[in-house]
Amino acid sequence: MSAWNWMPCISYDMLIDALKPCSVISEPMDHPKRLRWISSFNWRQGLFKEREVALVCKAEAVPQISKRHSQALLVAIATAEEAAQIDQGSYPNPIILVQDDPHSSGLLQRLQNYFLSIQEWQMNVITQPISIESISRTLQASGFLLNAALFLYDRDLKPIARGWLNTASPLAKDYARREREVLNNVAVFRNRSLELRGGKTSSFVEARTLSLSSDSTRYLCAVFEDEPTRGQLDFLNMVVKQLSDRLGAKTGRFEPSKYSAYALFDNLVQGRYIGAGQLEDYSENTHLPLDAEYRLICIKRRKPDTALDLAELMGSLHSINSGMSMAVVYEGEAYALLYSKDLDSRLSNQAIEDQLKDLLDPEQFYIALSQVFKDVLNLRLAFKQIQLVERYRTRIDFEAHFVVSSEAEPHLCYSFEEALRFAIVSADEMDQELRDFSFSHTVLEKILEDDVAHGSNDAQILACYIYHERKATLVAEKLNIHRNTVLYRIDKIENRFGLNLDEGWARMRIMLDMAIYYASFKHNPEALKKLIGCDFSEFIATR
Repeated sequence: MSAWNWMPCISYDMLIDALKPCSVISEPMDHPKRLRWISSFNWRQGLFKEREVALVCKAEAVPQISKRHSQALLVAIATAEEAAQIDQGSYPNPIILVQDDPHSSGLLQRLQNYFLSIQEWQMNVITQPISIESISRTLQASGFLLNAALFLYDRDLKPIARGWLNTASPLAKDYARREREVLNNVAVFRNRSLELRGGKTSSFVEARTLSLSSDSTRYLCAVFEDEPTRGQLDFLNMVVKQLSDRLGAKTGRFEPSKYSAYALFDNLVQGRYIGAGQLEDYSENTHLPLDAEYRLICIKRRKPDTALDLAELMGSLHSINSGMSMAVVYEGEAYALLYSKDLDSRLSNQAIEDQLKDLLDPEQFYIALSQVFKDVLNLRLAFKQIQLVERYRTRIDFEAHFVVSSEAEPHLCYSFEEALRFAIVSADEMDQELRDFSFSHTVLEKILEDDVAHGSNDAQILACYIYHERKATLVAEKLNIHRNTVLYRIDKIENRFGLNLDEGWARMRIMLDMAIYYASFKHNPEALKKLIGCDFSEFIATR
């Protein structure tokens, strides 16, 4: 009985890897993250809880087994015809469908052997004495199961032990030749992945930190011939934990569960203090850069009882914006913090809508967007902007209906810029901090910065273009420039920021920003001086 208690959990992705070379027909959307054993449908609960067990069966037995074991993960071997007849939504169990072919013969025994090999590996690691030789043996055994070469380094990046799969292999020889180059690229060893391209093949390096204390720091490198699967990365993390426990070290500077995307989001929204070091740890664990521009979006239901598949939605939110997105479920709603570096149009309304319009029905859902902002610590204020968008969304809809009556269709994206004009007239809706934030980091601010830096006059062209109701010929006459120059500059601004100045909200927001900017001259005379060469008092004297 005590031996069974040592049985380690394997991850779901490790199970998927263990199913090879079988062909997986389909996987469940919701599944257990960890499994402790695999058995046949005759399994009786005792040693393990039902939700920790995967049961292998033929497709025809799925209805019967589901009734007996409603919480277990089912690995059903099915023909193409049988797979088409299994409606996963009609069963409480998560079901993995595997192609019924020669590769699936003896699948149960193979999977049980895999579980036992992981158990044997863990027992050997635990019982090995702490020495260079035993660590080498551990790396060798771990590398065999991982199908990768493993290397352990001390804090000076000097090798302590090596676990070659085959020292004569091209992979081993290539790594030995380029070892210093690899270490220079992943010197910090913080869960960084590195692809080494050379010749006709590539190898992949995954680096992990076992500890960052001054006296027990250890670094682990895993070198793969092919890009590692999620199951391999899960097992690599198990190896790191076992080695860390044996060496009496902690894995890294922080507990990943305490530095999750949700924890970061919650702390920022609630306005809790986060030190610079902590923020770096959050950034490292969530892969959220701290030197970017951000935009917060939230998927909202138009009616509270509208069904929403959060699992599918979160998968989409994680992948939009080319993966530059930190998605969380917060207070029952789906949020995504999108980020970008030096590409303003990436965070535009249109870019976001184009990526989500096929996923969301505007009759049932809408997207609330904050403004674009700098410094992730401002997320609390962006969250408040989302709440204001939700509050004034019906006013925006009414305006569209009032103007074009029945022709108005529900639109998908509602930006803070659209809601701002309603919130600004209410004295109690926006405190001074939110007002200051809402008029910072604007499109106008960026254009003005470029004008000062390059001696251009795009801000004046934009202001004149909107003031004269987008009449390019009249703007050209007023500013004494060619009409084509006006159109070129306006087109450049629209493309850069993903704006459409045919839309009233965009023009109104820029006009409001202009008014704020004009009002600031008295308190910030240097701003005007940089732009036109004189301060506000000198300008007034000429009027």
